[in-house]
Amino acid sequence: MKVIYFVLALSIAIFGCKSKQKATTAATTPQTVTAKDLPKAPEKEQQMQAENTEPDTELYNIETEMLPMLKKYGVTSWREVAIALEKTPCYGRCPSYRLAILADGRVFYQGGRNVDNIGDFLCTLEKSKVNALQQKLADLDYFNLKAKYDMGATDLPSTHFYMNQKGKSKAIEARQGAPIALRDFATEIEEIIGACGLKKAEVGATD
Repeated sequence: MKVIYFVLALSIAIFGCKSKQKATTAATTPQTVTAKDLPKAPEKEQQMQAENTEPDTELYNIETEMLPMLKKYGVTSWREVAIALEKTPCYGRCPSYRLAILADGRVFYQGGRNVDNIGDFLCTLEKSKVNALQQKLADLDYFNLKAKYDMGATDLPSTHFYMNQKGKSKAIEARQGAPIALRDFATEIEEIIGACGLKKAEVGATD
């Protein structure tokens, strides 16, 4: 009888050891994870990964903002614009306006706040003057400048530049840190437009 009890006890001990060893092996053996087991990224993120693109940097689109103004006066294509300039408002008394100089010399000006001419105005420059202004920007290495100059101060106005020369175009947003020569160009444009004989515009007029 003692032999039977001894055999039973030994069998139970051996079975218990095997069960413990199997559990330990299962716990320590790395599991294979397939792509199906991974959590799926949101649909928008999946699309970005598939296209290998970065999110938009929210650059200001001067064309989108100014073309409606030009369309009122029969300008249907942004390609007609040689130079455009815009200054945005600030919390103080910063001047704000938009202007577009067409390749044929027509100038469209829209005064916003803290400027002498509020509303829509027109004037005309000689084509040679337009070409000279384009060349002045080109001499600043305009097409190789950064698209945006900003140091994060949201209470400062921005100046937006645009030039189209010989089929090549570029827009620049300048708030802080822009080249001094670029800021000086904006001042020169203001002086030229101020002296070109701005006339109050009527919708449909082309000067």
